[in-house]
Amino acid sequence: MPGTISIADDVWIAAGVRILRDTQIGSRVMVAANAVARGPLEQGWLYGGTPARQLKPVCAMEGETN
Repeated sequence: MPGTISIADDVWIAAGVRILRDTQIGSRVMVAANAVARGPLEQGWLYGGTPARQLKPVCAMEGETN
């Protein structure tokens, strides 16, 4: 369906974040305050900025790989 937003498990979205249509947020993603999220956000990353971009990988839990 066009214009959909999907958010996976274990996602942290800070205050003031704007999520545009057709955005897919993967698991274990953190989106920094006031970021503009659009398109696919790959799992396991911290995103920030306008538009949001990958800033650094989020630490994997014990026994997991990123």
